[in-house]
Amino acid sequence: MTSYVIQPSRRALTASQVSWLRGSHLPLPLGILSIRKAGRRAEWKDEYEMPEFKDRFLLLKDPLEELPEGMGVYLLSENGKQKPLYARSTEHLRHAVELHRNPRLMSVIIDKLWMPKPESFLVFYATLPEEILLKPVEKRLIEERKPIFNVPRAAA
Repeated sequence: MTSYVIQPSRRALTASQVSWLRGSHLPLPLGILSIRKAGRRAEWKDEYEMPEFKDRFLLLKDPLEELPEGMGVYLLSENGKQKPLYARSTEHLRHAVELHRNPRLMSVIIDKLWMPKPESFLVFYATLPEEILLKPVEKRLIEERKPIFNVPRAAA
């Protein structure tokens, strides 16, 4: 027997799909918003766009007040190099970046890198309009940019 997963965030069923389901004697109400076979997640594309990281912040030099307090994602990199050190999404952007100023955390980064210059650490950030976008954007950011200090979710 085929199993189905109901996803309310997807497009609505057509009248012919509803009548087909009713004919198959499935106990489904008319208000179903979407249906698909279980396990076929690869067919669905992400319904969001990646934010542009236009804004930047010198981690140790710039005042924290320059950062927005809202939710967003950020990339920590050394001197704007291609390979970022760390990527994260957060509900409180200013507070999350402030944590990287902690001397203990900074010493861990310095110990792991070859002759880093902490004064040149840059934070590239972008704000997000909805909380539901935080984790998907972070996941995609880590997959695409492969930051040095991020552990893949499957390994964590």
